[in-house]
Amino acid sequence: MMALGTITASAQMPKLNAGIMSKIKSAMAKVIKKESTIVGNVATTGMDLKTTKPCKTTSYDYVNGAWQWDETTQTEYNSKGYVTATVTEDGDGKIRTENTYDDKLDGFVTKVTEYTWDAATSTWTNPTVVMSVELTRDEKGHVTKETIYSLDEDTKTLVNEGEYNFVYDSKTGELYSLSTVIEEKDEESGEVSSVPLLISVQKWYKYNPNKIFDLGISDLEGDMLGDTENMIEKGTISITVMNIPIIGTIRGEYTDTKSTITVKLNGILNVTMSNEKLDDYGSNRTDMTISSGTYNTMVETITETNNEHGDCIKVVSEQASTTGAKAAGIGDIYTDMDGNYTLTMDYEYLETTSKPAYDFMTGNNGFIKKSMVVNRLDAQTNTFSPIQKVTYDEYVDYVSGATGIDKVTGNASENQNKTFYRLDGTKVGNQLNSGEKGVYIVKEGGRTYKVAK
Repeated sequence: MMALGTITASAQMPKLNAGIMSKIKSAMAKVIKKESTIVGNVATTGMDLKTTKPCKTTSYDYVNGAWQWDETTQTEYNSKGYVTATVTEDGDGKIRTENTYDDKLDGFVTKVTEYTWDAATSTWTNPTVVMSVELTRDEKGHVTKETIYSLDEDTKTLVNEGEYNFVYDSKTGELYSLSTVIEEKDEESGEVSSVPLLISVQKWYKYNPNKIFDLGISDLEGDMLGDTENMIEKGTISITVMNIPIIGTIRGEYTDTKSTITVKLNGILNVTMSNEKLDDYGSNRTDMTISSGTYNTMVETITETNNEHGDCIKVVSEQASTTGAKAAGIGDIYTDMDGNYTLTMDYEYLETTSKPAYDFMTGNNGFIKKSMVVNRLDAQTNTFSPIQKVTYDEYVDYVSGATGIDKVTGNASENQNKTFYRLDGTKVGNQLNSGEKGVYIVKEGGRTYKVAK
C-alpha cells in the first residue's frame, strides 16, 4: 500500500495489523537530517509562515556525480493543513491520490483513493479505493470499533486487514481498553495463527478523546513518546499464544525533557524506549532496548541534531546486538533495519521579510526551505557523499489560501555568495560552467566545503 506514504505526519493514519515484531522494526525506520544556507530574502503577501507549506516537491538521486530526477509531487491541503490530494509523477507516469478524513477525529484518514492519468484525454480515470476504514460509534460518539480494509493487488478487491475494539470508562469517558487479533504467518510453513491482544489502561498521563489511540508499539517514537495526544502512564497488556495468556505491563514516565515507555511481557519480551529532548530546537536522542528473558537482544540509539530553524542537520544511528540475541533464538530481529549510519542534510533557505518568533512546535522562525541535500557517511573513507536532493516550491498558507512569493530581494542568486576553487587553489568564480566536471572547493561566507559536479 504505497499510497499511504503520501499522507503527512499531521494526519493520523490507521494502524495496519502486521504483528508486534514488525511494528517494533517499523518504529525504528526514522531517518531525518539537515544544515542551513541563506540564499535570499523574499516578500510574502497574506501568508502566515506558521501555516505555510510547499505544494510542490521534487526529489533527485545522486548518480555518477550528477543529480538525476526521481519524481515530482504536487500537494493539496485543506484549511487544517491535512493533505487532501497528491499528484506524483515519475518515470513510470503520473498517479493522483485523494484522502478522505473523518469529520470528528483529528486528522484521521478514512479512505484513500488512487487515480490513473489518461494522456490521450488529459483526464484522471479509474478511481480505485486502496484503503478504507469503517468506524462504529456509541451514543456518546466514542469509536467502539475500527475495521481496516486494504486493496488486494491480486484480486483487486478490498480485504479485511484487521479490527480493533475500544471500551471506555463509564465515568470519565476515557478509553479503558483496546483489543485486536494479530494474524501471524509462519515463514516456513505458511500457516497463519491468530494471536489475541488486549491493552488495558489504568492511568493516562495525557488523553485526547478526538484522536484514536493506536496499538502503540509501532508508534513509540510518535504517539506514545513524542508530541502525542495519548500517553499511557500505567496499563497492562495480554497476548494469548496457543490458548496460553501471557500477561505484561506498560509503564510510562514523562518529564518536560524526557519520555520513557516500558513494555514487559512476563519475562519473555521486554521493550524499553525513551526519547530525550536535548535543546530548544528539537534536537533529541531516542534509545531502544529489546530483551528476551535475561538476554539483551538489541540496543539502538538514534541521535538527531537540529539547527536554529528546528531542522535536523545530522542523524546518527548506532545499533548493536549481543550474543544473547542468538541464545534467545531471535538473532534476526533487526535484519531489515538500516543499522548503523550517519546522515547530514544541507539546506538552502529563503529568508522572509516578516519573521515570526521561533516556534519550537512548528520549527518555524521565518525561513522558507528552498532545497535540501542528504549526505551519507562512508565508514571506510570517513567522508560524506550526497545521495538525495529535494527542492521545495509553490508555497501556500493553507488557512488563508494565500499562495506564492511576491518577489525575491537581496542576495537571492543561488551562487551569489559562493566562490568556487579547483583543488589546486585556482579560483573559478561564483558559478560553474556546464562542462566543468570534477571536485571543487566552495567558500561561502564562513563555510568551506567540497562539491562534486
